[in-house]
Amino acid sequence: MGQKTEEQFKKEIEQLQSEIEELKSGIEALTAKNKELITEKRKLQAKYQETVSYTHLTLPTKRIV
Repeated sequence: MGQKTEEQFKKEIEQLQSEIEELKSGIEALTAKNKELITEKRKLQAKYQETVSYTHLTLPTKRIV
């Protein structure tokens, strides 16, 4: 197995740069989707977050039988 030529190194570098660009694009898409999901989560939390009232509950009392 011989040493790689300069041309082979250049091809490998181009391939790696292409893969890096694809990964960056994927990261950007995931980041955008994550922001979208966080926004949706906050909307749902605001919609369904209600104060709970316990005034309708009664406390136990001692009964003399």
